[in-house]
Amino acid sequence: MVKVECAYCGEEIYKSPRDIRLSDKNFCSKECHYRYRAKDDLLRSERKEKIEENLEDEDMTHEELAEEIGSYSGTVKDAVRELREEGKIERKSKGVYGVA
Repeated sequence: MVKVECAYCGEEIYKSPRDIRLSDKNFCSKECHYRYRAKDDLLRSERKEKIEENLEDEDMTHEELAEEIGSYSGTVKDAVRELREEGKIERKSKGVYGVA
C-alpha cells in the first residue's frame, strides 16, 4: 500500500499501486469525490463565463483566452468546445473564436 492524499480534503489515505495507476486523483470517501466533482463543475461554469466575456470584445485563440483568464490551454479548449456545442460561440477562422 502507498500513502497518498485525498484530492479534496487532503487527508492521508492508503491505496494500492494499481489503484493509483488507474486514477490520477484519489479520494478518502464518496462524499469527498462528489464534493470535488461539484467544485470542478463550478470552476468549469466560471471559466465558460469568463471566455464568453472576453469574446464579446474581440475574437481570440485558445492560447489568448488561456492567458487572459489565467487557465490552462487544455481546460480552455474543453470549455470552448462546450460553448460551441451550446451555440454561444463560433469558430471565426482556424483556431480563432468569437461570439455567435
